[in-house]
Amino acid sequence: MEGRKILRYEPRRGIAFPRGIESRIYNLLDVARTESHQITFLQISNNPKTGTDLRRSVYEVTSGVLDFHDATFSHYCADIFTERGVVTEGYTHFNKGKPALMWKRNRAGEMFAKPVCSFLLKKAVEFGMSVTEFLNTPNGYFILEYILSQTQGTKNKTRETDISNALGLSKATVLEHLLRLKNYGIINYQFGSIEKGIYEERSHQASLTPEGREITLSLIPIRRFVEEGYDISVKNWQRYTIDAAHLYQEAKQPLRKFKDTKNEVYQIIKEETGIRTKDIKRITGHKIHRELATLKKEGLIKKTKKKYTSLESRS
Repeated sequence: MEGRKILRYEPRRGIAFPRGIESRIYNLLDVARTESHQITFLQISNNPKTGTDLRRSVYEVTSGVLDFHDATFSHYCADIFTERGVVTEGYTHFNKGKPALMWKRNRAGEMFAKPVCSFLLKKAVEFGMSVTEFLNTPNGYFILEYILSQTQGTKNKTRETDISNALGLSKATVLEHLLRLKNYGIINYQFGSIEKGIYEERSHQASLTPEGREITLSLIPIRRFVEEGYDISVKNWQRYTIDAAHLYQEAKQPLRKFKDTKNEVYQIIKEETGIRTKDIKRITGHKIHRELATLKKEGLIKKTKKKYTSLESRS
């Protein structure tokens, strides 16, 4: 609107940034949950912006790689950034027209969220893959930290149950993260023996791969930054935005093509006659219900008493 001038900004909603170390790390990783969120947050400044303003900024800085609807950026700001205490929401009043809902970065966003977003953006480009995609949620970061702490010296494996108990997470949540980390080659996850005093216990165990250990160690500075003020900010983060945007788009694609996964599942069933769904899932690291349904429909396998068998040899 021509001749429209800003009169004042009226804060509407602002949530306090937590004081606890673990809560701060969780909130910061939730704000930086994907490269798209990181790039968006880095476009927010001390000057209030609307969802439309952010869409234009993100489109420009990524050379059109990230082109979402205005509502997507409004959702990022209203439901994630504001809720995590790093952005303030308010109305900007003009000399003409209705007030506009806008967002601006607060002190916690400047001090904490901005360095973490720029740090993870750079790491994604260095690793050549979306960091937040294999972490999935902030719990993925805490799980990697725990595995690293428990696999020092002669001890090189930790149990799924121990992770669940130590972090206060359900076994289903831990399993979901472990399978994802395994699929990305960050950890080894298999069934084996582990010493418990004078006994040996058979259980599912996780250990870091060499690449996974390197990646985990490179992410530890996030905790040092929150606890000690260790500097992790990246001043020239703009140079990483386009490559990080491409990595984000690639991560949104299926981890493997359906056809390849289906063939892998079929080979497992052929080799392991009478195998259960959960065992196939642990081996592949995928949710494979769609593949199993397709193989059954094609008449290649059958299910008897919750176990799958290949029908390749039938006439």
